[in-house]
Amino acid sequence: MLFKRFVFNYDDEKMMKQMYGKDGERTYMSLSRDYVFELNRKYEAIFKEKNKNLYLCIYDVDEKHIEAVCAYRSSEYNLDDCIEIFASVVNIKKLVEEEEITNKIFCRYLEKASCNNLSNRSPSKIIEELQANIAERESVFERRYFKLTEELYDGKLPGLKNSLEQAKKIMASDSMIEEIKRIYSKENEKTFYGHPVHYYITAGSWGAARDMVDVLIPALLKNNRLQSKRVTFVNEISPNVNRYDNFENIFISSAGSAVVVDLSGESSVGQYATGYQKNAAQLGKFLGEYGKDTLFIFVEVVGNVIFRDDNLGAIIGNGDIVRIEEGFGDYDEALNYLNDLVEKSNFVKYKEKNMQKYLPDKLTFSVSDVYSAYDKWYGKGLKTHIYKAYQAFESVKIEKKKVETKPYQKLNEMVGLVEIKNVVNEIVAYEKLQASRKQLGLEEVKSARNMLFYGEPGTAKTTVARLLGQILKEEGVLDVGHVVECGRQDLIGKYVGWTAKIVEEKFKEARGGILFIDEAYALSEGENHFGPEAISTLVQLMENYREEVIVILAGYPERMERFIEANEGLRSRVAFQLNFPNYNAQELLDIMSLMLKDKQLIMSDEAMNKCYELFESIMNIPNFGNGRFVRNFLEQIELKQAVRLSSEYIDKEIDKDTIKAIELEDIPESYNFLLPNNNTRKMGLID
Repeated sequence: MLFKRFVFNYDDEKMMKQMYGKDGERTYMSLSRDYVFELNRKYEAIFKEKNKNLYLCIYDVDEKHIEAVCAYRSSEYNLDDCIEIFASVVNIKKLVEEEEITNKIFCRYLEKASCNNLSNRSPSKIIEELQANIAERESVFERRYFKLTEELYDGKLPGLKNSLEQAKKIMASDSMIEEIKRIYSKENEKTFYGHPVHYYITAGSWGAARDMVDVLIPALLKNNRLQSKRVTFVNEISPNVNRYDNFENIFISSAGSAVVVDLSGESSVGQYATGYQKNAAQLGKFLGEYGKDTLFIFVEVVGNVIFRDDNLGAIIGNGDIVRIEEGFGDYDEALNYLNDLVEKSNFVKYKEKNMQKYLPDKLTFSVSDVYSAYDKWYGKGLKTHIYKAYQAFESVKIEKKKVETKPYQKLNEMVGLVEIKNVVNEIVAYEKLQASRKQLGLEEVKSARNMLFYGEPGTAKTTVARLLGQILKEEGVLDVGHVVECGRQDLIGKYVGWTAKIVEEKFKEARGGILFIDEAYALSEGENHFGPEAISTLVQLMENYREEVIVILAGYPERMERFIEANEGLRSRVAFQLNFPNYNAQELLDIMSLMLKDKQLIMSDEAMNKCYELFESIMNIPNFGNGRFVRNFLEQIELKQAVRLSSEYIDKEIDKDTIKAIELEDIPESYNFLLPNNNTRKMGLID
């Protein structure tokens, strides 16, 4: 549904006489209201005749102009049709002004017509008959189920060159650049026949997604892929929105325009899972029914999506979807983007000269990195320039109890891991040698640095990967040393053609650091239609990014061995295969001792002996958890100590040594409730 406002010069003697009277002198406007009221009644009759798909209403008049609004279904009528119908009722001379308006503004003009006694129709009733929801209407039902806003994309529409320049400013991904080129392609007709595709945008923040929408919509308008400049945004979707009958009207009334659906919100688990599942089915139905005339743009804020993958399939499986993901850029591009955001802010006069200090220490920056930097600057500016009473305020900080240990020292202090420590020493020594060769003018000998980590849960695979990144940064092997951690769910796309791009974006994000893929074998196991695509892309990119990214594949020993043996390309690109063995009882006890030291606790010899006995008995249990088990077990010990002390020291003072002491009675008799796949634990504290 399109909403338009018109201003006409008119030539109607009957109206002019009523407005001016017999002597030609101007009389009160009220003399002409009955006449205009009759005109609107005629438009009402046309509305019914047109099956309620075209509505016209005069909302104000003066001695020269008629001001009116109309709403029409773009698939059946156009601007000329509206003007022709206006002229069939009143003698208009010239169209002076014409503009598109939102349905919210349209409703306000209808209310003005009612207030001017030019119409006796209820605006809300008209909207209901037009099946057009009013954006931001003060309805308790809409506030309960979703938030609805509208925007008009006015201004000069860009050509291909300008559109690509704007995309570059927001560090657009290849997927967006490719789509912009398709939109402007000369192979396309420039007449609107419907929407060949819809869009699924993934970004790390809503602001980043909005920037992509703000580039996409003008490009579509320029190429007549949209008939209306109005875009409706649907946010804060409730798990029970499927119960709200008028939700469908949003998509019906947006024919010829676009609806942006924000899929982020509360977690889709527990009591809300069924509601979101029904929402997904409903959105999929709307896409199938109204997707020809209404453009659907779905937005996923990564890590905050309210629909599971199977629910998303129910939505976007009903149309042809183009996926557009958040882009990445280098330092200069990120800084320029940040400065642009600052220029658009409401206190740009407080812009700082060294805005780069707000950017993280990386080689490659995501759009969300830039928005995060902008938020830091904005937050600081609020305290420094706007709410100056908070200038000296510092956030509460937890003081560290000890000086931070260097990564290399921390690795060597870890229990066990002899083989891993030796390999790290070899890598560092090798890279130092290559640096020396380069300084002496000798050719560097390049080799693969990718690794395979075998190990059961809790054997410190992830911890070592994080420390390794920091160590190699300090030694000059890596430029940044950050670790990008991901699993199957972060690498597999939901539909054909998505996976390869997702994998490459992860490599771009990891430039200068480590890409850590946990449970990598999941890419090839089970009913996995896009796993082979992920693996083949992974193999190719390990070669393309060999100078910038170290890839670490991690997982359980047997499954990782099968995975690597089945992929010759992966095996040839892995330089180190490191085994993380299960800890023995003494090593588990050593790990506990380190944890006790960090917590400033002292365990009695009797309690330590009891723990050793329990650790010995657990060694033959598969997947018992290793270091992770020790951490959880110690937490249960602390709970028992708290129960003991609270009963022993009722209304008594307790000294420091007593609080620090762990006694034999604090050690649980059983650890079964801490084992995987065990549901025997009852609610409450330990018995």
